[in-house]
Amino acid sequence: MSGIAIGLAAVAVIGTGYSAIESSKAANTAASVDTATAAFNNKVDIEMAQQLDLDTLQNVDTERQDANTYLSREAAGYASSGVLANTGSALKSQITNVGRLTQKIQQDYTNSQIQQQQYYTQGLEGVAAGSAQASADQSTANLDLIQGGAQIAGAVFGDYEKGVFSFGGTTPSQTTQAGGSATNGLF
Repeated sequence: MSGIAIGLAAVAVIGTGYSAIESSKAANTAASVDTATAAFNNKVDIEMAQQLDLDTLQNVDTERQDANTYLSREAAGYASSGVLANTGSALKSQITNVGRLTQKIQQDYTNSQIQQQQYYTQGLEGVAAGSAQASADQSTANLDLIQGGAQIAGAVFGDYEKGVFSFGGTTPSQTTQAGGSATNGLF
């Protein structure tokens, strides 16, 4: 066969190899991006949970101050009406109000804790998903290399079968047609 055929075969092999390597690089880059994105999103979720905690604590302090102000005004209102604030119905009313205000503060705090836990969980789920996607991208990179190698091997074997690398000798297909074994000379 001619040098042109060998040259074309070499170009095809090089092109396939280059394509497989570049595809593998792209998949590896995607894996790195997946991991970095998941880590960043986890950091954001953690910061949101921490900020929510700070905001909640500040809100609880403010609600307690507001509750104390309300209860003081209520006691002063009873006193200005001539009712003893620490006896009977007035006392019962104040105790009920204290209970309601305390319950609201506790419920707000509990709701905040639930939301914080959701942020932390969301962050961990994101990291797990990013890791899984990165692993899938790494597998794609490996498969791209394997597929490229298989294509190269197939192309080289096909060219060998066609006699591209034969310089006056016989090819395996010619040997088989002549009644010999296709593996003559190979093993």
